[in-house]
Amino acid sequence: MESSQGTPELPTPPPEVEQAVMLGHLEEAVSLYVTHTDVDEETARAEVQRLAEEG
Repeated sequence: MESSQGTPELPTPPPEVEQAVMLGHLEEAVSLYVTHTDVDEETARAEVQRLAEEG
């Protein structure tokens, strides 16, 4: 997979986010990701969706 130029690395999701994703609590995972990493909700939602698809 190629990385996009100018796209910063996303912060590693904290364990709380990964656990919420594993339990299927995606909205909670998005909220936790925003709270813990200070990224915007759209970015957090995309990252949580990626995590859900990987798991």
